[in-house]
Amino acid sequence: FFNEEELVSTNMIREQISLFRSGRITLRQAAEASNITQGTLLSYEKKPYSIPNGDWIRRKHDNNWFSRIINLNGEFGRIVGFYIAEGDNPKNSGRISNTNEEVIKLIENDIVSIFGRGATYDDYDFVQIHQASLAHWFHTSFGRLAQNKKFHSIFFSSPLTFRRSLLSAYFTEDSYIEREKLYIKAITASKKLAYLISDMLSTFGIFGTIKPRVFKSGRYRGNIYYKIILTGEEVIKFYQQIGFLSTEKQQRLEEAIFLASSRTRNQAKDIIPNFGDILQRISTDLGLKNIRGSWERDFLADIRDKTQRQRAGRLYLKKKVEQFEDLYNQKHKLFNDDLIWLKTLTESDIFWDKIEEINVISENTFVYDIGTDDGHFIVANGNLIVHNSEILKSAVEVSPRGLYTSGKGSTAVGLTAAVIKDPDTGQMNLEAGAIVLANGGIAAIDEFDKMDTADRSALHEAMAQQTVSIAKAGIVATLKAETAIIAAANPHSGRYNPYKTPTQNIRLPPSLLSRFDLIFVVVDKPDRAHDAQMAEFILNNAMKDSIENVEEKENEFAPISIDLLKKYIKHAKRVCHPVLTEEAKERIKEFYLKLRGDYDSEDAIVSILARNLDALVRLSEAHTKMALRNKVTKEDVEEIIKIFKIYLKDIGYDETTGKIDMDRIFMGESRSKINKLTQLMDRLKELFEENDWKALEKKNVIQILELEENLDKRFIKNALEEAIKEGTLYEPKNNLIKFTRRDE
Repeated sequence: FFNEEELVSTNMIREQISLFRSGRITLRQAAEASNITQGTLLSYEKKPYSIPNGDWIRRKHDNNWFSRIINLNGEFGRIVGFYIAEGDNPKNSGRISNTNEEVIKLIENDIVSIFGRGATYDDYDFVQIHQASLAHWFHTSFGRLAQNKKFHSIFFSSPLTFRRSLLSAYFTEDSYIEREKLYIKAITASKKLAYLISDMLSTFGIFGTIKPRVFKSGRYRGNIYYKIILTGEEVIKFYQQIGFLSTEKQQRLEEAIFLASSRTRNQAKDIIPNFGDILQRISTDLGLKNIRGSWERDFLADIRDKTQRQRAGRLYLKKKVEQFEDLYNQKHKLFNDDLIWLKTLTESDIFWDKIEEINVISENTFVYDIGTDDGHFIVANGNLIVHNSEILKSAVEVSPRGLYTSGKGSTAVGLTAAVIKDPDTGQMNLEAGAIVLANGGIAAIDEFDKMDTADRSALHEAMAQQTVSIAKAGIVATLKAETAIIAAANPHSGRYNPYKTPTQNIRLPPSLLSRFDLIFVVVDKPDRAHDAQMAEFILNNAMKDSIENVEEKENEFAPISIDLLKKYIKHAKRVCHPVLTEEAKERIKEFYLKLRGDYDSEDAIVSILARNLDALVRLSEAHTKMALRNKVTKEDVEEIIKIFKIYLKDIGYDETTGKIDMDRIFMGESRSKINKLTQLMDRLKELFEENDWKALEKKNVIQILELEENLDKRFIKNALEEAIKEGTLYEPKNNLIKFTRRDE
């Protein structure tokens, strides 16, 4: 918030005084480095107690200090909340107004706690701090006039205590409770602040409504103000999670909630849609009957209305879940998957908004693909022709034995094996998961990046050993899992960045990525000829007019029908058991040794591993089966090498060296970058060791590394920033860096 030219720091002054006293620098040099006059420095040198202890700062022409580091705690949260509601900056000072003596006392205590000073005026009507630097900081950060009030969006990720205190102070200062109703209204002239407050409320699961209004009379006629309104259940959530700081307001809110507790309330904001089919299936599973005069009839009638409308409040569904659970317990039945899913929805932090309108945008623009399982919730599907899911489903469709699953709905036991207790006999039974059930076929896992880390780790054994081992509840077994796994994952940032490594793009552990025989990057690149061909295929496919004509038109789209292809694959698997010929073996060996690396270098780039050698053999055998042969020829190996080279180019190509570097997959960084980082960190340690591990100026360090180590300036800056983020280095002062520990 302040320029370096006008900033004065207590730490810098103390350091310069120490250097001046030791004779290492002159008085003039010490004063210039401290950004103060020589006379002021001498004054501080004679009276060190005149500057505060700790790291405090001020502007050059302002003698008032305040702490450089302000924690985002409850006290500061309340100050910000009160200021954005009723704060201003008269005559180089900060002021917060309130007519409530209890609130004014709280504001004064918080200001003294954070800034070490404060004053109260006009019979406790406002608290004011006379400090130009602080006033400048406040109106820069939080706005000066009512219509410009704001706060930084970084506060959304601040500690819970800070956010709660900010909202509590804001609504205490600037809101109104309608008598005996669940209705809270706050008013602001700043549109930006209204939406920021609304968004911060949503971090607590509280949803308000913003309504603009225009003053029609008086001195503010024609001005627009914005009402932030909380009603019904949102008011109760506000009371439970935030509340008011004024005893009077809090009591009024408690009275309103007490009176409203006896009345039926509709939840207008926190709505869960498209659950009707789930309620019907749960009712059917419970065997509820629509018999006249029974309680079951009333219960079914209650949920029928919600089912037809396909939307209800979260609290309503929570109560229904509890009732369903009681019914299941009474009937001594296990909860079915629908009830478990509905309970997960009601207890989750997922919230829905109603789509107000849908517009067709004609111009070229970026479209982000936000996919969901239920078609009712699709936001946009983008103008993408290639889609991972379709590739996986097609592979499963043509495989004689194939299973498709999605990463979002898959667990470790669902993929491998589970031990389940029989509800009738009490006996423990072993049930196979998708990988075991697909033994001898294909298991397609979509949304692989969405799986939990613990669930993904269960695949390590299946992919490496082709077995699944289990030892639970007295059952010890090893199941065959000779399954081909095809997985599809999306880039972490939504779009594949070719300048990042696969690990950085997909955010999957290298240990798991290395177990795949082939990895391909599927990118939708504009190509007129290919796009025309693809569009023709999709549009012709959409022109199928009836089921009877499907078989007639199938030959127009595929030279081999799906049924015939499936039979062919099944026949090939049954009758073909290929073995390597001498020619094929020598070609694989030659290719492997060529890519293996420079054997004379200790730090050689590794382009292929022994694990890839197994992959080459497996793929060559598969290619031989396609031709219904029992011997793997050199021609089979050559075809696989072509595919393997595409895989290596897609995933392992390092643009810095122009070579294939598998460390991009297995370590997350290319070997050339790792070597550069090692070189940089070694020289950095030497620099600090030469200077007794004292803090060094960042720009000087960058200059030395650039000249002596011949490293790119941008690379050095990025490496230093990364080291600071990791905690290897830290910045004790602005533009100074230091090792966190000497043995780093």
